[in-house]
Amino acid sequence: MKDKEVYFLLYASCIPVSGYKQTVICDTNNEVAKILPNDLFNLVAKSKDTDVETFKKIYHGEYDEIIDNLFNHLITENIGFYTNNPQCFPKMSLLWETPQLLTNIVLVIKKDSVLENSIFNQIEESGCETIQIRFLFNFEIYDIEKILQNFHKSRLRSIELILLYNPVYKLKEYHKILQLEPRITSVFVYSSPFNKTIINKRLQNFLVFSTNNISENDCGVIRQYYFRINTLLFTESQNHNTCLNRKLCIDSDGNIKNCISMNRNFGNIKGTTLLEAIEKEGFKDLWFITKDQIDICKDCEFRYMCTDCRSFIKDTDNIYSQPAKCTYNPYIAKWAEEEGYVPVEECGSYNKETGFVPDIEKITAINEKNNQQQVTD
Repeated sequence: MKDKEVYFLLYASCIPVSGYKQTVICDTNNEVAKILPNDLFNLVAKSKDTDVETFKKIYHGEYDEIIDNLFNHLITENIGFYTNNPQCFPKMSLLWETPQLLTNIVLVIKKDSVLENSIFNQIEESGCETIQIRFLFNFEIYDIEKILQNFHKSRLRSIELILLYNPVYKLKEYHKILQLEPRITSVFVYSSPFNKTIINKRLQNFLVFSTNNISENDCGVIRQYYFRINTLLFTESQNHNTCLNRKLCIDSDGNIKNCISMNRNFGNIKGTTLLEAIEKEGFKDLWFITKDQIDICKDCEFRYMCTDCRSFIKDTDNIYSQPAKCTYNPYIAKWAEEEGYVPVEECGSYNKETGFVPDIEKITAINEKNNQQQVTD
């Protein structure tokens, strides 16, 4: 009796995202990624509907060793597996939905900020789960306690504090701040005379001291260490902007915005409720701009683990323009600090009608040159 056919599959939570040159397999359960050249991943993609032995015959045995090594490597990495019953393993649903009107809020406070109790009631009514509170003055612990007491009975899951360094306070005072409220996940202290990160495993939060100042221009920076891989972000990114979706910011003057770095506001908390602001024309427009629509990003393998604000873009007249502070070139799979890097502008052409158009000949020539350099090295 013939043995049942053996198939190779990726785990449902290990979802491939193909870019121009590379494919990233996002393990949304374990929150890690595996990068493969597109040529190798194409073998995985083509094999999903065909048993392994039949699949190998397509190549007349030329790639048997490569296929076996690739599949076994992915099994070792807990990304894939062999099975006789592929029909028993459906794809993971990519549906993302939430009942919350808002999921995250940024609240900026200066010394003379006046916050009525009604604003905290509105934050609670929105269903917000995460709030970041920025203090732009030399605070006292009492100032923080006064704000936090408004959230003691709220549904918030996470509170982030951003504080101006106070030279009067020692390290023990900052640790005390971490313990003011069990939902505080992080305290970031800016304009500090030193850089230091302290992780509190018992409380599952952390304290960061940074010599950097905080400013509106900090927004929009894209680096690998900002990448996040998880099911929530991955599914949200299919239909939404993962930075701006369900987000609201209240600046130090009480103006309600999509992002602190943006000029446009949708009223002021003195005369406009949060619900009224998000229902105003244009407020939700940015929620639905995805990475699949953005120039360059749509060709990038990291697009579902990366967030970008639409505040800082290369062409301010094109809302789908590439993030201005991104230095990754997906056409050659290199960051600016890597040898052989060239900016994306050298890999194609741009105009307002078509957006960015990759030049295949130029890209091929650059990649061939880099490959030759690697062989020489």
